[in-house]
Amino acid sequence: MNRKVVWMSLAAIHLALAGAGAAGLPLLSPDTLPGNALAGYREASGSDNSYGFFAPAVGSSKRVRYTLTDASGVRRVETLDSVRATQEITFRVGTILDRANASDEKLRRVLLASLAAHAFGAHRDAQRVHVAIEAYAIPRMEDFRQGKQPRWIALFEAEFARKEGL
Repeated sequence: MNRKVVWMSLAAIHLALAGAGAAGLPLLSPDTLPGNALAGYREASGSDNSYGFFAPAVGSSKRVRYTLTDASGVRRVETLDSVRATQEITFRVGTILDRANASDEKLRRVLLASLAAHAFGAHRDAQRVHVAIEAYAIPRMEDFRQGKQPRWIALFEAEFARKEGL
């Protein structure tokens, strides 16, 4: 068999699997050996992707915004990047923000307290810090055409004060 025919056949099979993934079509049951092998290939190659990132319900970008207040009452606003966060911290916090369940009050409070502690560590002069986790709200296309602009909205926020002696 000609090598070109083999490669073209493999490419056609992959495109068919990608089309099935985009359409959300189930193929073989993953409970069988061939189905498990096919599911493994589809996951490794990305052909199982439904391409949902083109959907209108895609989640928005999130950020952490700090409002720091020093002992004399001077305020300044910063983001996670400006409080000496490494790229690794930024990635990890981004993942946590994407996964955080907004209805879990305890998780929100612990996350906000942890972010506040990071800000207090980076800014020894700060006496108070207001931490806000915000989402970038992008208007629908119809609203955008009528002049509505994207904006940051607070998802959850809290105020923290430095304890004496720390």
